[in-house]
Amino acid sequence: MCKFTREEFINGCVDLKCDSISSIQASFEQIRNDAHTDFRDLYRFTFQFALDADEGQRSLPCDIAIAMWNVVFSTDQPRILDSWIRFLQENNVRGISRDTWNMLPYLVDAISDNINNYN
Repeated sequence: MCKFTREEFINGCVDLKCDSISSIQASFEQIRNDAHTDFRDLYRFTFQFALDADEGQRSLPCDIAIAMWNVVFSTDQPRILDSWIRFLQENNVRGISRDTWNMLPYLVDAISDNINNYN
């Protein structure tokens, strides 16, 4: 859960052409730009990254999902995120499935800030 294997880290460094801490630091701006451009890919990756594969998880515990939403939306938080989180907490939702996770950005795109145009 939320960790890279050594192999994933090395492959990532190779892809970024980084061979030192300073070259990794120098690549942060490009990584940030790529994450913004490819947000949906990053967003979908985050679900799998947060799962505890060793435990055979297929859904994220709600508290982990909320923490991950706060991370992935840290620079551009949708206005409905707080309402969504409050809804989950008030209804004692225990887990977030991959489908629910993947549909949230579509919900954000489909509705206004106050959910008035959602049917």
